Formats: sequence, structure tokens, C-alpha cells
Amino acid sequence: MARLLRDRHHHHDLLLLADEIEPFWCYRCCEMGLGARYACVERCGHVLHKDCANPGEILTHPFFPDCTFHFLEASKPNRRCDACGGDVNGYVYHCFKQGWDLHPCCANLKHRKLVEAEEGDGSMLLTLHRRERSECFVCGKKTLNRKASSWTYVSECGKYHFHVACMKKEAIEAVEEGRGQEIEKLANKLSVAGKRSRKASKFENMAKIVKTAIGFVMAAVFGDPSTLLISVMTTLFSNNG
Repeated sequence: MARLLRDRHHHHDLLLLADEIEPFWCYRCCEMGLGARYACVERCGHVLHKDCANPGEILTHPFFPDCTFHFLEASKPNRRCDACGGDVNGYVYHCFKQGWDLHPCCANLKHRKLVEAEEGDGSMLLTLHRRERSECFVCGKKTLNRKASSWTYVSECGKYHFHVACMKKEAIEAVEEGRGQEIEKLANKLSVAGKRSRKASKFENMAKIVKTAIGFVMAAVFGDPSTLLISVMTTLFSNNG
């Protein structure tokens, strides 16, 4: 059964498109999206993230136990999301007590996710942390610049750290440019290490797991951490066409 939603700012109903994978621009948070979205039934181009289509008025978050976030349709100028470090240009959750801001998609990031590589090549449990704990697997730095902060997904073994900000940047660039070499370079770090080891297959499997983990984080920051989009993102960055 079709899932319809009424947007008070739009004169047509919105339909949930769960299997779409083309990138889009969310009309409410003004952030890029990919995967499932709500779109105008009249195909006028009005598209929203699932998290932006039906936001709650009040939100609490375990990273901020003493705060209550209020949904705002617009924020003050020059505000940054305290999860990904990106600019806030539209819908936002704001804590008036402490001044924190969260994009709707960032506010709903999963705190724990078991990602599994295809063909039974292993799995990795990722946990979201508010503070950076070690060097990011992508940028090689522990912290971002002084004006921005980033939450981090960390593997259970503690070896792999992924800044949400870095994964968001890489995903947007790859989608906009239509290429996937960036993630391949990251995976090659493990492939090279594997060639130096007698247990090359172990490193090859780990490379596949890391690719899947990166695919999950990228899909999550786009607002759709579904199995379909994780698979699409992982495949996109595995092809050097």
C-alpha cells in the first residue's frame, strides 16, 4: 500500500519511494539525499528526506542527556551541525539550553550497527561516539578544524575510526563527480598490507568488510541506512570505471 504524507508547506501529497537510489536535494534541510525519500505525487520535483518529511517537535539524544532538542524550520545564520560539522541551512533540531544543533538525518544516526560483507566474508560492529578517539581512517586526523566537530563510528576492535564529517564529504563528492576511486584508495591500504602477509586472504576479507562499513556510514549520512543503499554505495566505490 502506498504511503502518502501531507506536507503543510506543499500543495500536493508526498509519496514514499523506498527503492529509489538516485541522488536528490532535500527541500527542507537543504542537504543532499540518496535512497528512500518522500516525493511529490505530481512529480513537481519537491523531495524530502524521510527524517525531514515528518519530524518530531521534540527530540532527546543520548549524547546530550541534559538537553531537549526542539525542531526548527530555520536556524540563526552561521550555525553548524554538531554531529557532522556541516552548515545548517534549513530544518534543524536545536537545544536552546546549550546551543547544540543537529541536522535531522544526523540526529537519527544509528548508534550501533553490525555491517556484514557479502558472501559471508565477515562482519564489523560499529558504534557511534560523540568524541573523536583516534585517527580517522579517511583523513588520517583525530580532530577536524577548530570550527567544526564530528561524531565518529568506531569498530568494536578499535582499529577503524570513521568521522561522520569525512564520510559525508567523500560520499557527496563521489556522487557529484560520478566516480568511486576514493573509497578504493582507502581499501587499498588493507590490500597492500595483505600482500605483505602470509595471511593475505584475511586482509582481503577485512578490506571487503571495511568497504561495507564505509558504505553503511555514507548511506546513513544520506538518511537511508537500508541494506539496499549500503549495497549500492559499497558497489559504487568498488568500481573504478
